[in-house]
Amino acid sequence: MNIRLDGRTALVCGSSKGIGRAIADRFAEMGANLILIARNEDQLLALNNEYRSKYDGSYYHYAIDLSNWNSLEYAISNHLKFVGNIDIIVNNAGGPESFRNYWFSKSISITFVCKPIIGKIDFAWNDF
Repeated sequence: MNIRLDGRTALVCGSSKGIGRAIADRFAEMGANLILIARNEDQLLALNNEYRSKYDGSYYHYAIDLSNWNSLEYAISNHLKFVGNIDIIVNNAGGPESFRNYWFSKSISITFVCKPIIGKIDFAWNDF
């Protein structure tokens, strides 16, 4: 089966390496526009440049630690305001500094990643 994501925008958290990187790679191959979020600016810039050299999509990146909820919400809200809709969310992130805050951090990051997006997603599922 050949699934294409042309014209769709995917936000991929933790996209600079590991599972997040693999997902971002596949989405880029499938034609998706990408919003790359991770902590390391240099890795994100290199990944963004790699995608631009290989594929025709639009690529954006934000160097944000998901525990910095204000920065995350600001970046997502501004992206929605100035660039456009987000169709796919991959809420993946690297491990926390301390396990004590792990579940709290994960539940809060889910809230702050999804909060500004959910109300603006176009739920036209039959377009796939």
